[in-house]
This record gives sequence, structure tokens and C-alpha cells, in this order.
Amino acid sequence: MFDIGFFELVLIFVICLVVLGPERLPSVARTLGHWTGRARNAFNNLRYELESEAHNRDMQAKFRDKLEELGINEDMLSGGKPPADNQILPGDRTGDENRDDDAK
Repeated sequence: MFDIGFFELVLIFVICLVVLGPERLPSVARTLGHWTGRARNAFNNLRYELESEAHNRDMQAKFRDKLEELGINEDMLSGGKPPADNQILPGDRTGDENRDDDAK
């Protein structure tokens, strides 16, 4: 991301050493590292949440497509209007019972 080489890092360290002094430099570096870690952790959490939401939306779209393919709308699933009496839903085995009786 940033094109910082070894020379630039040494220059930054020398400037910080001159400005802060040898007494305060270790504590400032520790604090800076702590806040950098927290910022990185917050960014990773945000990225995970966004990826998770994108995955959820993708799964919802696939679920709606399958419902349309099966001829079921969302109102039927939420307790809305029941299907017509002559409509056979997937997993409905009422028609299978009549076939078993005819076979005997």
C-alpha cells in the first residue's frame, strides 16, 4: 500500500528519537503499536460483518429463487393465504397413499 523502504523507516526513527528523546520513545512506540492493533482489529471486524451480510443477501436471493421455482410465495410461508386444495406442495405425500391402496 505505502511504498516505504528501509531508508525511510530509519529516517522516521531518527526524527522521532530527536523529537521525543530516548526516554519517551519506547512508551510512544508501544502506544502507537497498541492503537494500530486496535484499528486493524476494528477494520477486520468491519470487513467480516460486510462479507457476512453479502453472503446473507446472496442466500436470501437463492432462497427466493427456489421458492419461485417451487411455486410458493412468501405470504404462504408467513401464515398468509393457504394454497388451493388441489395444489400439491413439495413433501406432501397425500397422493402417495392412494397409489399404495391401488397397488394392493
